[in-house]
Amino acid sequence: MKALGFDFRDVFRANRLAFSLQRIWIQFLGTVLGYSVYLVLTYLSFILAGHSLSNMWAQMGIFPCLFGKSAGLISWIVFGIALLFLVITMLVTNTAVARAVYMLQKGNYFYTWKEAFHFARKKTGAIIFAPIAIILLIVMFLAGGAIIGLLAKIPVVGEIGLTLTYVFWIFAGLLLVLFIIALIVCMLLTPSIIATTDDDAFEAVFQSFSIIWSQPLRLILYEFQAVVLSVLGMFIFAFFVKKAFLIVDNLFLLVIGDKYINISGQALYLLSAWVGSAASWVQSLLGSHAGLVWFNHEFLQLQLSTVHQIAAIFFAVSLLIMGFIIL
Repeated sequence: MKALGFDFRDVFRANRLAFSLQRIWIQFLGTVLGYSVYLVLTYLSFILAGHSLSNMWAQMGIFPCLFGKSAGLISWIVFGIALLFLVITMLVTNTAVARAVYMLQKGNYFYTWKEAFHFARKKTGAIIFAPIAIILLIVMFLAGGAIIGLLAKIPVVGEIGLTLTYVFWIFAGLLLVLFIIALIVCMLLTPSIIATTDDDAFEAVFQSFSIIWSQPLRLILYEFQAVVLSVLGMFIFAFFVKKAFLIVDNLFLLVIGDKYINISGQALYLLSAWVGSAASWVQSLLGSHAGLVWFNHEFLQLQLSTVHQIAAIFFAVSLLIMGFIIL
């Protein structure tokens, strides 16, 4: 196991630890599973809300969201299930990745991705119930506040009693803020806590509160550092993947000719249609530099034969898979 400095220098190793075929494969499988179910259920919620499937697909592609759309209760329930499944899947997958990294750091170089997933599935209950426990605390506080509000409606006694104990309720509000922060931290760190301690939900909750109370500055600075490194690493990886695509694309163009141009152009058109919103995000974020990691011009739909159209779809799916690998 490589020695740790137990300071900000360790965080700089995050990208190096993450850039592994095993860890990318683990995260890729979990992401595809969770997002596929989210995609299907979200479009089902559109259908239940009476929206046209073709119109919604044309507007959102593979990034659908019910927020901002008119929908009934059933649609919102289905969409809520989609979000919940995606969150749980990502937490379990992150635990598998964290476990694989942890075992590697301990010197177990033969720890497989299947073992990592087996560990994460075994700990699914703890992963789910850790944030649920904090949510229940928040709900109890809110319910208590609602009850006190109702008691305060009692003439004279309720009003005076509420004002006499107001300082107490301010401190209760501060405690509620602590619980909300703990929930955010728990969602972020539970996979790592479970993966390294091999413990239960109580340990994840305890460690979340402990980190907030004893190391708040480290938590903020290290998380910020990790986010910056992650985003930077993703765009560097995307830059080199695009260069690799251009090399392969030009090579096949020289060998195959016009037939390949048509298939490639149609595939890029399909990909742009599927991920239109993501392309606009990249464009707005990077501006004139967006072409370093994305295609900086529009592609037109081509009329191809059935065989070439199928080939273009396979081509576009392959590029989409590379996008998920980068992500």
